[in-house]
Amino acid sequence: MFNVSGSELIKGTVKVPPSKSILHRALFLAALSVENCELVGINLCSDIIATINVLNALGIGVKVGANSIFISSSINCEFLNADCANSGSTLRFLICILAALKIKAKLLCGEQLLKRLSKNELERLKDFGINCCMEKNTVYVSEELKSGEYCVAEQTTSQFISGLMMASPLLEQSSKLKISVNQGSLSYVLLTSEIMKSFGVDVQIKECEIYIPNAKYHAPAKFQVECDYSAASFWFVAAALGFEITVQIKTPSVQGDFSILRLLEKFGAIPIVCESGISFSVAVLSGCSIDARHIPDLVPILMVLGALVPGQTKIMNVERLRFKESDRVVSMVMNLLAIGGDARYENGEILINGKEGFVGGEVKSFGDHRIAMAMCIAALKAKSGIEIDDISCIKKSYPTFIADFLSLGGVIHGV
Repeated sequence: MFNVSGSELIKGTVKVPPSKSILHRALFLAALSVENCELVGINLCSDIIATINVLNALGIGVKVGANSIFISSSINCEFLNADCANSGSTLRFLICILAALKIKAKLLCGEQLLKRLSKNELERLKDFGINCCMEKNTVYVSEELKSGEYCVAEQTTSQFISGLMMASPLLEQSSKLKISVNQGSLSYVLLTSEIMKSFGVDVQIKECEIYIPNAKYHAPAKFQVECDYSAASFWFVAAALGFEITVQIKTPSVQGDFSILRLLEKFGAIPIVCESGISFSVAVLSGCSIDARHIPDLVPILMVLGALVPGQTKIMNVERLRFKESDRVVSMVMNLLAIGGDARYENGEILINGKEGFVGGEVKSFGDHRIAMAMCIAALKAKSGIEIDDISCIKKSYPTFIADFLSLGGVIHGV
């Protein structure tokens, strides 16, 4: 167990790591490009390490420096045997790209990823010509991705849609993907489109149609990876709750979770944007209604905020949260109740009644990095601190979070 607590003295400046979502995509696109590329700004979290290991297995030259990753040489592989660990982005992007390149593969998956991966989502890939099957802890990929016009099932994850988008330029003809008006996590699809444009492929998205030309990727000599707004959201919430924290991060951003600033304004928070970063002025906060369809990674920390401000916070369209690293609906409701919060799941919505603070108690991370980080921020407002069963899962996305938490004045016993 890890005992986590804070004090009114929590303050300081923090620089969050580069965006994991952007870096995943940039690594694959750089590997598919004709030119060499230096990706500036690195986040060596466990998910990114999984992608780097896969690229190495494909024969790509990957050189990791102090603050950049240099990608050189082209793919040289006829059959891939690789370990995707617990990275859903690595696996789903890779399946589509391998199918476009006609490379068969045997891909190992970690225990947590296997819980999130369903045979139904692999079965749906047959509509695109991709044959995938799962046996125990292994996914086998065969057959090839075919160009054409496809209707994408609403249940398809944004990661697979992004994978299809990144793979389609490698095909002989252009492709068109028709997605549902109710497609979740659409912001990640838009992010993929923006990064593909940076690598020379002009994807067009109009209403519910995605047009992908057949084209060669051309990498810039240097590609700057933005800092991660998903990671910054934890410190933004702490700052909105009254702690003097400044986050060194630039605005605006192509990331979907850049919307955290707008969402915090709905609660009544007042962000202050200046050259040194983003902080928050003292403001009167209150509960509000949030649509979680496109922001699943922000929900855990926004639930913490909702539990600490007057009034009721209602979070809608949360079903996709049930298939993340944990069932985030159940995980967060259980944890908030365990530390004295008032939260429930009812008729497809999360309802939270705010209180002045938490009593404290024991919670579980459920092996979910965003649950663990959200509970650390909750501990700053808990009278007796919070005991968390495991925080090692945080390294999945933000390996320096604990160091940053301690540098701001937080206390963790058991590290």
